[in-house]
Amino acid sequence: MSFKTYSTYLPEYTIKVETYPYKESKELIKSLDHWWDHGSRTVGKHKDSKSNYDTEGDGYNTLKYSFDVKLIDGNFSFFCNNDTIIAYQGLLIMDNGDTCLAHRATTNPEEYHKHVGLWTSVYLPWHIKSAYDFRCKQYKVSWNSHNFRSYRLLRDHIAVKKFKYHTHENLWQKFDFVGTEELFNCEQYVAVLDLTTDWAKDFIRTLVYETIDPAK
Repeated sequence: MSFKTYSTYLPEYTIKVETYPYKESKELIKSLDHWWDHGSRTVGKHKDSKSNYDTEGDGYNTLKYSFDVKLIDGNFSFFCNNDTIIAYQGLLIMDNGDTCLAHRATTNPEEYHKHVGLWTSVYLPWHIKSAYDFRCKQYKVSWNSHNFRSYRLLRDHIAVKKFKYHTHENLWQKFDFVGTEELFNCEQYVAVLDLTTDWAKDFIRTLVYETIDPAK
């Protein structure tokens, strides 16, 4: 299946999404290998995460394995500013269809800092709506132990002053930060949003992401 492109409330930002077998996503990810050569990705926690985004290896935790096995029932998307990819993430269906898990998320190391706040304002709501459209009962986000600071900042509602966009800035407060959980043989910090609540249903009804006709 080829990409479907969705508009957002900001005209210059779009979301491109594909479902299995992810032919175009695989090629696009390969073209982004240079993200891992950026100075911020060659040391520390990001260096340790590089293998998780491998599109060639056959390891259980590689992105190749995710495309071929884990994401058969989900989707994979790219968050774009005009022609520039700002971030990408998969949505993985698990727990017999009850849970939609944010999977293999990463950001453009050169460009993302220029768009801080847009993940929560635009991309996260789209993921939540997609999970609801998949008829999942909950949407789950996880962080590896080396990303505990990100988990803590959101859990404790610590404001990030450099955020440039504040639409839906209180959305994370609707999540239940449940602590550690083992996911795919790895202990991770987890936050869960209950999609069965009246609040979630009302919120999702306010979201507008319209398909863009590629012929236009």
